[in-house]
Amino acid sequence: MRKPRILLAQEKAVIAKTCDALYGYDVVPVDTTIQAHRQILKPGLDLFVIGIHFDDSNALELVKCIRESEHYSKTPIVMIRMLPSTLAKTLRRSVKAVRKFFEIAAYLELEASTDPITDLRQEINKHLNKSSMNEEKQRSSEAPLLSEESYGNKAQQASIDL
Repeated sequence: MRKPRILLAQEKAVIAKTCDALYGYDVVPVDTTIQAHRQILKPGLDLFVIGIHFDDSNALELVKCIRESEHYSKTPIVMIRMLPSTLAKTLRRSVKAVRKFFEIAAYLELEASTDPITDLRQEINKHLNKSSMNEEKQRSSEAPLLSEESYGNKAQQASIDL
């Protein structure tokens, strides 16, 4: 079973610390919008973690790009704030305003957390589990159902083949 693949788009000042918190996952760290856009063009990401201060506050532009992409329109996005900010209230209100529109799974203010690593990992696990359960439901609903008659014919054929 492959490790969940997470794109971590965050400012250089804290990207290493957040990467350490995400041990056990296949993390793709990026610190510029250009790097992030290159990764979004490729399939295979399971979740996005985006710092609110990413690349001179281009985080919401990146979220918009993810939601418009071919591969990731429904992939979970967790937004985080690791650095103290004098604009904390404004940032919180801004994210709250766009969270539903862009289907942002969570917004965590980790700079005030007593255990930011645990808080981040719990949130990621929650959304990865939800995402995999939704994919499993979708796969099972797309699986063809055998009618009783065709099931009986297949069972009969199997016994003849023996």
